[in-house]
Amino acid sequence: MESSTLYIVAQVLRVRSGCVLSTVWNQERAAKGLSNPEVHDTTLAIKTAVEAVRILLGES
Repeated sequence: MESSTLYIVAQVLRVRSGCVLSTVWNQERAAKGLSNPEVHDTTLAIKTAVEAVRILLGES
């Protein structure tokens, strides 16, 4: 929901935008009785966000 606003504003301002999303809970896995471990390590998400910003800036 919030990312849609980001994209609309970016389009109006004619700038690049992007977002990195994280799934906190997978209800489909839980419904099927599959393991659904919680992972609180955000290192990979942060690395992904930094690389995405580099790409958006054209530095990659």
